[in-house]
Amino acid sequence: MKQPSKFVRFLLPIIIVSLFIAVFVFLLETKPTTAKKDVEEKIWFVESQKIKIQPHQPIVKLIGQVISRENIEISSTIDADVVKRWVSVGDRVNKNQILLNLDQTKFKLMVSQHQAELNEIKALIKEEKQQYVTNKRLLEKERSLLTISNNAVVRAKTLEKSEMASSSQLDDAKRASLNQQIAIAQRQAAIDTNPIRLQQLEAKFQTVASKLALAKDDLSHTKILSPINGIVTQISLDQAEHVRQGSSLVSLYNHKQLELIALIPEKYLANIAAGMQQHKSLQGWVTLNKKKHAVTLRRRSGVIQAKSAGSYLYFSFDKENSNILLGQTLVVHLALPALNNTIAIPTDAIYGTTSIFVIENQRLKRVPIEWLGETLGANGQLYYLIRSSALASGDIILTSKFANAMDGLKVTIRND
Repeated sequence: MKQPSKFVRFLLPIIIVSLFIAVFVFLLETKPTTAKKDVEEKIWFVESQKIKIQPHQPIVKLIGQVISRENIEISSTIDADVVKRWVSVGDRVNKNQILLNLDQTKFKLMVSQHQAELNEIKALIKEEKQQYVTNKRLLEKERSLLTISNNAVVRAKTLEKSEMASSSQLDDAKRASLNQQIAIAQRQAAIDTNPIRLQQLEAKFQTVASKLALAKDDLSHTKILSPINGIVTQISLDQAEHVRQGSSLVSLYNHKQLELIALIPEKYLANIAAGMQQHKSLQGWVTLNKKKHAVTLRRRSGVIQAKSAGSYLYFSFDKENSNILLGQTLVVHLALPALNNTIAIPTDAIYGTTSIFVIENQRLKRVPIEWLGETLGANGQLYYLIRSSALASGDIILTSKFANAMDGLKVTIRND
């Protein structure tokens, strides 16, 4: 059988492929087509609010820490051993209540020693005063004896001239007179130096009295008393431990003098200063265990903190609360003086911090705003406080939060 030529074998596959392509193109060209439909624009259901421009009171949210105006650390003024510990951390104590007892032994001995020295000096002073009176009285007698001695000398001289007395008798009379003069001089010197001796004794008395007072003071410091009504926060030493002078013993604070300290940015300080000048104090609140507790701004620091560009505010709690503890961190909401031409909006109405959407003719329109913080609504809820020259009372704003919000988006109001 005759085989096909090489040319035919080469051309046949090409013809077959070309035939398939032509059929495919024909089928595409003859494919039935469907008429295109117009796409209907989607309408989004949203919530809205009609705004009102009026004065609102801004609420500033701050982070505060509970401190005490009376926060005391008691240190030891003596070296001694702890004999008894009467309280524990967390205990409430009253003023002058015993907290610790330190060993009194050596301090009692020092008090006894100095008391004995003082008693001795008192006796010496009393003796010196009595001796002064005695010397004054004896001086008169010594002078009388001198007169007698002098008269004896005169008689002895007369008798010697009349050869009725010997010269030795005259010498004895003169010697007695001289001895009496010496006795008078010594007595007078004792009287004259009496004030000096008294001054010396009184100086010693004061020195020992001071030592006694210090010893008694040290003895009193062996009984560690609470200087305030408060709560014990730390006890540094336990029973039988040795205490050195200056060592910390007990720390406690007055739970009725609690304050809240919070740092506020510098931009709010002028408004706060104006508010305090008008109202003397500003009000706020903290939330603890889902309950609000009123606080009052009492004073502010006169210093700007360089690292934080702010200043510290000090709040007092309007009512005592046993659940508020020293060192606790609380969020403070401070109500500032009202700002005019402001708008309160729900928190979901703001996009970022610089814009909201107004609804005009069922279309969204982005409007730039100035965010001023928060404010408290009539229902007790927090709202964002804004200001914008592009808004007017009666404008309707978007209050729904959804990702598709953009200029020109068609919406319909759900709450109409």
